[in-house]
Amino acid sequence: MKVLIIDNHTDFLEPLKSLLDGFEIHVKFYTDLVIEDKDNYDLIILSGGYDHAPVYENPIVNKVETQIIHQAKVPLIGICYGCQMIAYTYLSSISFLGEKVYKIKDITFSKDFLDYKIGDKIKVKESHRYSVTTLGGDLEEIANSENGIEIIKVKDKEVYGFQFHPEQETKETGGDEIFIKLLNSFKK
Repeated sequence: MKVLIIDNHTDFLEPLKSLLDGFEIHVKFYTDLVIEDKDNYDLIILSGGYDHAPVYENPIVNKVETQIIHQAKVPLIGICYGCQMIAYTYLSSISFLGEKVYKIKDITFSKDFLDYKIGDKIKVKESHRYSVTTLGGDLEEIANSENGIEIIKVKDKEVYGFQFHPEQETKETGGDEIFIKLLNSFKK
């Protein structure tokens, strides 16, 4: 499977690549994207980004990435800033949390997803200042936490967003497990 990682200036590129062991990985920095990139890969991943303004104030990032999100015909996963980019693209609300959340948190599934059931909880690693708080009509919530919506999906498309960082795995967290299970579901 040929994977494009769109690097939104993440600190966690190498750990993300390690979750994609066995895949053909290509990395493009967000400023180097062209819309045609959406047609050359089997999976697209939008990384987090630690030094950006919120997505709704960042026209440089939004220009091509939002087009790719809308037009992608292959599975797409957004992580943290990438999740917020998906939410922004589909007219959702993103709010400032007042401070950076950098810790392990519980998320709760609000919908059956992969082999998780409604009400199941799992610990994930959070590292963000903004959170998705309400969803536009084409999005559905899959999991949430006290900070907001943690997993989203575009209805009728294989486009997913994780507000947390699955690539920041620890012995305590299961975000990497969710990510790998989702990747495996694309192979079927």
